[in-house]
Amino acid sequence: METMHVVAAQGHLAAQYTVAMMLMLRDDAESKNKGLQTFRGLKAAGALTNCKLVFHSVVQGTWRHLRRLPMLNAENLVCSSHACPSRGNMGAIYCHQRYGRGWDVNDGDGGAAHIPCVHCRADYELILFVHLFD
Repeated sequence: METMHVVAAQGHLAAQYTVAMMLMLRDDAESKNKGLQTFRGLKAAGALTNCKLVFHSVVQGTWRHLRRLPMLNAENLVCSSHACPSRGNMGAIYCHQRYGRGWDVNDGDGGAAHIPCVHCRADYELILFVHLFD
């Protein structure tokens, strides 16, 4: 993981995506916030689709034998707002995308692009990230 941090610090977007996801999966608020900050930058740069494609190819090609899935403690690891209208729906959106009309890593497919809350969008991306190991 230390090497991933070094590569991310040098500007490699897919490494930044991986580090952001791993930080947001942690239990402490500082790590979650740091991961969310990186995620927010990748989203603003329009780099999420490419990052997921790169990461997916690495997982499918190299780590396919790994079956230890990180556990999602709840549907919302990042969003803690009780007033957020999209909070709690990320699992349903993921299932609809994956099993309903087809699952794609492309952000332009309308799956999560419409989620206005960046915290909920990060929760959705965490679900996608974890299930890349399936």
